[in-house]
Amino acid sequence: MYCTEKENEVSLIGGGIEKGETHLECLKREFMEEAGCKVIAIKELCVIDCFWLTRNNKNMESLVNIYVVKIDKKISKPTEKNNKLKIIELKEANKLLELPYHKRAIKEYKKIMNNTKFTF
Repeated sequence: MYCTEKENEVSLIGGGIEKGETHLECLKREFMEEAGCKVIAIKELCVIDCFWLTRNNKNMESLVNIYVVKIDKKISKPTEKNNKLKIIELKEANKLLELPYHKRAIKEYKKIMNNTKFTF
């Protein structure tokens, strides 16, 4: 599983959509920025409704689109400062990923993998 590590925190690769960008364009850009990888196939896994408290103690909510991707290869260094690619085993994911919606994404992925033959 491809993740990114920044300041000793491991997370799934992703980020916010920029103005005029589609979900898929965002995903491809984030993989280049955070991992230096080129995405060649994408399949939507799920959408998770997330609630959290900001650093300023404000309640936030957003929909997080989770995808399964196939990458061509690592083609460059991550362009986003201080990020580095981290490859982890699926069995390590719940231990290493801290954000609740990342853990939920792993749970959804395992459920799909157990119930169907996943193909792109």
